[in-house]
Amino acid sequence: MQHRTWIRYIYFRVRSELKAEVTQNYLSYLWWILEPCLMIAVFYIVFAKLFERGGEGFISFLLLGVTAWMWFQQSVLRAAQSVRKATGLTLQVYVPKYVFPFSAVLFSVFKHVFVMLVLAGLLFVLESPSKAWFFYFLVFAVQLLFITSLSSLLAALVPFVPDLTKILEPVMRMGMFLSGIFYHVSLIPEQYVPYFRYNPIAGLIMEYRKVILNSQVPDFVYLGKVAFYSSILLAFALWLLKKFDRTYPRLSN
Repeated sequence: MQHRTWIRYIYFRVRSELKAEVTQNYLSYLWWILEPCLMIAVFYIVFAKLFERGGEGFISFLLLGVTAWMWFQQSVLRAAQSVRKATGLTLQVYVPKYVFPFSAVLFSVFKHVFVMLVLAGLLFVLESPSKAWFFYFLVFAVQLLFITSLSSLLAALVPFVPDLTKILEPVMRMGMFLSGIFYHVSLIPEQYVPYFRYNPIAGLIMEYRKVILNSQVPDFVYLGKVAFYSSILLAFALWLLKKFDRTYPRLSN
């Protein structure tokens, strides 16, 4: 099969998985919206009401942080085990292994776009739109590249080291607290701010807030660095997936 055929396969695979998830939930598509809204509500009650740390525009602040983080977390956790879980299928028929992490990432992209289209109405009500908002799509593209690269790398490694999946969840929990989802970077001691931005998700969330909340252009140098290193990581991950393409089915499931 040619790559075009596999692209179609990815599309139909994602489409069927989306439908399957929706039918499993009593609230159907509504749950996709409720999940981030509930998380936003919890952070708002704890930090804005109990600790009085919210400030003006805190709901929009949380919305941008929570949605970006959830997209990242759901993509990576889903993609990490994608090749390993497909062992049964790949023992029966040949499928290029990049198909599985790419499908997982695309699955999460559809969900994220759906959520953001709905919640964008809330942003238009709470904030004053400006031309800088168009840069949101640039930050989105860089985050998509980063997610795809990390997801593909983990998908390539997990079949060899299954215990990585046990490490991922606590790492994700730690990452949530280190990504500035519910606190301003101004609360971090100045000497640690450069290290804070070494976390790509933390840096990207800052850029989302810069263009939406502050109506400023993003840091193109920073976005360029994230895109550059993500491209290198993706190329390495695809090389691993290709190199061990025929090995994965023989690994224990």
